[in-house]
Amino acid sequence: MSNTIISDDVGNIFTVENFIYNLNNELIKVINAKIKDYENNNYQINKAIIDLVSNKIIGKDVNIDFDNKSFQKDNEPRLNGKSIKSDGSESVITNGVFTTCKETDSCPPWHLTAKEIKHDKEKKIIYYKDAWLKIYDTPVVYFPKFFHPDPSVKRQSGFLMPSFQGSSSIGDSFNTPYFHVLAKNKDATIKPRFFSNSKLLLQTEYREINKDSSSIFDFSFLNENHKAHLFANFKNEIKNSFSPKKLQFLLMIAGIGCCVAMAMPQVHIVALCVDSGFGLNVGAEVLAVMLFSGMISRIASGVLSDKIGPVLTLFIGSLLQMISLVFFLPFDSQNSLYIVSFMFGLSQGGIVPAYACLLYTSPSPRD
Repeated sequence: MSNTIISDDVGNIFTVENFIYNLNNELIKVINAKIKDYENNNYQINKAIIDLVSNKIIGKDVNIDFDNKSFQKDNEPRLNGKSIKSDGSESVITNGVFTTCKETDSCPPWHLTAKEIKHDKEKKIIYYKDAWLKIYDTPVVYFPKFFHPDPSVKRQSGFLMPSFQGSSSIGDSFNTPYFHVLAKNKDATIKPRFFSNSKLLLQTEYREINKDSSSIFDFSFLNENHKAHLFANFKNEIKNSFSPKKLQFLLMIAGIGCCVAMAMPQVHIVALCVDSGFGLNVGAEVLAVMLFSGMISRIASGVLSDKIGPVLTLFIGSLLQMISLVFFLPFDSQNSLYIVSFMFGLSQGGIVPAYACLLYTSPSPRD
């Protein structure tokens, strides 16, 4: 027979040129088999015996092309070996060779050879015994035992590649980074750097990505003179669920309410000073202070809007304006009116431009 397709209960698909089926023990002997397993990995085996009862495979001269979903397009992770024993939980290959380099006519830039390679399908880890790292077919590093995640793993906790640096100013150092997965959207890297002059630099980086936001926190500490630094970068994308017409209507209502609250101190502050016995000149000075701080607020709010967006700028300005209005109730002395008016001007100056920026950035131009 030729070009026969066989499938099992697990989801593996076998394409073979010739096979012999033993009805008594449900064994299939195949020649030139091509197997696509349930994880989308492709096997090519010269000769194999398949046990349909236990879903085990024993074969010789095997080539495995792993699914490339976790690698760049230029990578082609693959594993070759002399023989294979495989079931649903693991595959053991003798005299194996593993690499992720793109397959070409010449040898790959690097590959790992081992007397035995075991692929744990449940833990998604590839283990090596008596392994050599070869660069262009030249043995470079020997590992009695070695392991790494299989190509289907996007992230896994563990030590990263260590590095050694030499410097005439800060001395020689050795870096041993460790990567730790906290959750699907969170991870951290701890990077201790040991110096030859007994200095220790501890660096950490925390990363988190959510649906509409992302954040990075970087912290380091040097034991010499107890130097440290902290860096934080937070990005947030606020999405609204309103149509452009509803959003514009709500902004009109909010704008009217805001202007009423904004106009009360500006229109009545002079009359308040006169009725309180401070005189017309004091009232004019208090109003001038309010308008001057409002000019500062308008410029500062524009800078803030560029950094965090008009929505948060509008929220902060409105909240501070409400607090400043409340302060007019208990504080009625001359000095307190100067201070509260200055605070009010700082809070309200950037609110109106924030509405314009929000209308410009949220709806589409045609709306």
